[in-house]
Amino acid sequence: MNTFDKKFFIFFPIKLFIFVLIEIVSSLEYKFLYYEYYLWVGSL
Repeated sequence: MNTFDKKFFIFFPIKLFIFVLIEIVSSLEYKFLYYEYYLWVGSL
């Protein structure tokens, strides 16, 4: 049980951090693509 708790406390924040990082990157990517599309449409 003790080793399970240690694994949980070590791996859970890492998984959470990776999840948050992916969310941030994907949202930035989405904004960037939207901005590129806006510039492309604006240049027409």
